[in-house]
Amino acid sequence: MKEVINMNNKPIGVFDSGIGGVTVLDELVKDFPGENFIYVGDTLNLPYGTKTKDKLKELVSNVSNYLKERDRQIMILRYGLYNNEDLTQKEIALKLGISQSYISRIEKKVLSKLKSYIS
Repeated sequence: MKEVINMNNKPIGVFDSGIGGVTVLDELVKDFPGENFIYVGDTLNLPYGTKTKDKLKELVSNVSNYLKERDRQIMILRYGLYNNEDLTQKEIALKLGISQSYISRIEKKVLSKLKSYIS
């Protein structure tokens, strides 16, 4: 296995939409024992095994639609989602023409909102 070093020391996020997320997390912990992980699991819509593929796509889409467009954009940039490089709050602020403190507030609000959505 190729060694991967987390140079930015940020936790690695694992979003479980219900299809194998815990298994993936278990394997990541085994492969990267020195890393910190954030696990977010959607338990609201369990069990997933009985749902159609279309229903699962709808559920995942609902999580994304739960956030405002600007909030989604900031989180995508902040955590490097969809093959983007993760950016600092300062870099995002410069890119979007808004303050770094606003980015910080949005990030905290979104994380809190996602936690309440899945619990």
